[in-house]
Amino acid sequence: MLAEPQRSRDLLQQALALAPADVSLMYQAAIIYEQLHDRERALEWIGKAIQKGYSRDLIERSPDLAQLRADPRFQGL
Repeated sequence: MLAEPQRSRDLLQQALALAPADVSLMYQAAIIYEQLHDRERALEWIGKAIQKGYSRDLIERSPDLAQLRADPRFQGL
């Protein structure tokens, strides 16, 4: 969001490496990748969050994921 997409990716990868089982971080990763226009990774991480039990209700209500939810691939999750 501050025009530093590579730094965002690097920090996100570090966070995911430090806490690979953190379901909230998986959800945040999906949001960040969506904001970075990396739909494939956004779908990957939201899928992992759902699989690990993250609240579908929160995902459905998140304005940050509105475009992602419109993607037909999201419906398959």
